[in-house]
Amino acid sequence: MAEDLLTMVDDAMPGTRMLMASTPERAAEILRDHRVDIAFLNLSPLALARTGLVERLEAMRAMVVLMGHEGSDVPAQFRVLELPFVRSTVTHELRTAMQRLLGIGRENGGR
Repeated sequence: MAEDLLTMVDDAMPGTRMLMASTPERAAEILRDHRVDIAFLNLSPLALARTGLVERLEAMRAMVVLMGHEGSDVPAQFRVLELPFVRSTVTHELRTAMQRLLGIGRENGGR
C-alpha cells in the first residue's frame, strides 16, 4: 500500500519529497527533524491518539489523512482516504493540502 501511495504522489506531484515510516516511533523521529505538509497515516484514530504524533503534526499545521477508517470515528480535523484508494482520491487530497497551504478557498469556507 505504501509503495502504491508513493507512486501516486510522485505521479501527481513530481519532485515532491516524501518521507516514509513503518512505525509510529519512526514517524516521530522523522518529525523531529523534518517539517511535513501532509501526512498519510495507516493508523486508527485510537492508535494515533496513543502515539503523540497528532500534537507534532498539528504544531506543523500539517494535514492529516487517515487511510481506510470509518468517518464516524475520525476526529473532524482529519481527512479520510477510503480503501481501496485510487489515483483520483490521492490527487484530490494533495490538491486540498496545497490549497490549504496557499490559503486558497478560506474566504469561501475552505479549510
